[in-house]
Order: sequence, then structure tokens, then C-alpha cells
Amino acid sequence: MPRDGVLEEMQVYDEFALSEMLYVACLETLLSAYIVPLSNTLCLTTSEGNLSSSHCEDHSDLLRTFGDDVLQLLSCHRAIINGLRIFTEGSGESDSNGNFEGHERSYFANRTTRVLRRGVPAMRAAYQRYVMNFNENARRALLAKASVPKDVWRSSYGALAQDILTNSLLHLGVEKRNRTRFSEGCNLSLEALSVLPMQHIARYPLYMDECIQIQRHVASVNSSNINDDDAARIAKAEETLAALIDICSTVNATRASVIEFQRMVELQKSLELTEISSKLLSEGDVVVSFELQEEKTKLRGRCSHGRLILLSDTLFVQLHEKKRARCEKRLERIPLKSIMSVRCSNQASEGAVYITYNPDVERRKWRVKKQRKKCVVLFLPNETEALIWASDITRAVSDLTPEE
Repeated sequence: MPRDGVLEEMQVYDEFALSEMLYVACLETLLSAYIVPLSNTLCLTTSEGNLSSSHCEDHSDLLRTFGDDVLQLLSCHRAIINGLRIFTEGSGESDSNGNFEGHERSYFANRTTRVLRRGVPAMRAAYQRYVMNFNENARRALLAKASVPKDVWRSSYGALAQDILTNSLLHLGVEKRNRTRFSEGCNLSLEALSVLPMQHIARYPLYMDECIQIQRHVASVNSSNINDDDAARIAKAEETLAALIDICSTVNATRASVIEFQRMVELQKSLELTEISSKLLSEGDVVVSFELQEEKTKLRGRCSHGRLILLSDTLFVQLHEKKRARCEKRLERIPLKSIMSVRCSNQASEGAVYITYNPDVERRKWRVKKQRKKCVVLFLPNETEALIWASDITRAVSDLTPEE
């Protein structure tokens, strides 16, 4: 591969890793806000590698207070951090600013990406379980928080949360200036982070913005007491938020394109195509039945479970058919330009989409003796899903260019 190609590929991997690392880092800050009293048990260390002096007692009773959801989440989280630490501890010396250069940075980013690809999906799944049981987990967290002295909560929690986030960004090789900016911004909104699971970790910048606006409102009410330091702190927080939103939107857009590319490669292999030049619009599992419509008769086929894959120029129906002892996949390809009508119907508590199309649209005209019509019926669990599929397919057909 040419050198430019290698550099471009590395940039994509770096941005993918950065987007995942920001997720991990924000989640770490959140966990720190709830679970810093467990630092001794979980071996959370400061940047100097020493345990915080505020947390040298045994917290095994408190550990049990949090329940299985939190413990599973912490287990996944520690696996990621330990995996990253193995690489960074064995890496070469960084420069005076704590930055890695040359081939070490490329090697480092590659290894980091591998760890994240293995660890982050497991942690996301654990986090989803935590959110699903949020009421119970929040009750346990508040119970644990109540057992911690207020001075520890206000000072030590914030310091350790900021320190953990700085180290997380260091593991990725983020420059020192950006590490400081992000960690200080996260520390500013630590109290807002404590209620974050009620919505989702992705809403972090919104909570940070809300925290800043509250501080600005308080400052405007008490304008006589505000000093230059307070004004500078709020201005810096706004600058941090702008930088965080900008980098999150950039890396998430890149990550989305990388994930879409990976999915298209998987589809190309699954559909046994030489290439896919169109765009993936939507996909999902359905129950399918094919009908052949003649002038006086309607022959309906049996229902099969399958997967619907809607591209910008083609609708694929991948059927799972059981034959003898093995399950084989049969693929039906429906060019969007052959679709004649799409309609939605309700059947009891289910929804159905009827797609009528001409199966001979791509055949030579002189070989078609009589125009046929086929109909594929998609059975969905409810009316809403049926309406969504009907809308997506109709829009894709209407968006076709004359050449398609």
C-alpha cells in the first residue's frame, strides 16, 4: 500500500479509537462520581501510581451495596484499562510534553484500537443493563453516596475523576494540551454527570452545557460579587465545551462512516456480490411470503423468516430456509426500478407491507411474452414498523435517478 494510503488508514483508526476512548473516558468519570470509595478494592491509582490517601480503608461492604450491574460494568471497564496499561507501560519514552511520535504512535494506536474493539462492546452491553435497571441502581448509588463524608465527595471525587480522565486520554496518545482541556471540563460538570445515566452517556455535552448556563445565571444574579476568576472560569468552560462538541461530532461522523463501510463489506460477502456501489438505507428481520399474481389467480407461497436489506437501488430479501439437517439461505433480488406499488395493511395486532413488482424489468423486451406481477408480503410485529418500512421503500423508489 502506498505511504499516503497507510497514513490515511491510520488516521481513520486513530479517529475510531478516539471516539471510543471518549466514550470510555466519560463513562469513567461517571463511575468515579458514584464509585470512588471503591478505589482501594478496584486498584484505581492516581497519575503518580499511588493510591489516594483518602481511600485506604476496606470498602467490601460498600462494594456489595452497588449490586451486580455495577460490578459487571466495572469488570468490563477495568479490562479495557488494564489492556491499555500493558501497552503504555511497555512503550518507549514520550517527549517533554507527554506526546508520542513516529512509528511508536502508529503502533500504539493500532494496539489501542484492538483493545477497544474487544472491550468496548462488552462494556456498552453492561452499561445498557445498568440503564435498564436505573431506578434500582440509582437508589443503591445514593445509598452509597450518603455513607461518604461530604468533603471527600467534593474534593477527592473531583480530583480522582479528573485524574482518571487525563490518564484515559494519555493512554490514547492525545496531546497534553487537549488532555488538560478535556479533563478540566469534565471535572467542572461532575455534579451534572452524577445524574447522566437517566438519559444516556451520549448526552454528556448537553449536561455540561446546562451546568455552564446555571453557573452563568448565578453569576448574572450575583453580578456585584463576581470576580475576574469566576468570569474566566466560565469562559474557559464554554471554550472547553465547544472543543468537546466539535471533536465528538467529527470523530463520531468518521466512526459512522467506518462502521457503514465495514457493514457494506459484510453485506457484499453475505450477498455474494462482487461489489456494492449503492448506499445502505436500512435492514431488519421480517417474515416474508411471495405471491405470483396472474390475471385470474393469485398463487401465494409459504411464509419464511428472512432479513430485508434496503440499498439505494436494490431491495434484497435473504430467506432462511430449513432443508433437511442444515439451514440454507436463499436470496431474492428486487431492483427498486421494478417496484410498481407499495402499500401498508393491518392484520390483527400485526402490520404487513405489500410490494408489487415486475420480475422481468431487467430482461430483454423481446424475450418477455406477457408482463407478470409478483408481490412480496412483509409481516412485521406491529403497525408502526410496517409504516416505517413502507415509507423507507417508497422514498428510496422516488429518489431513484432516471439512469437507475
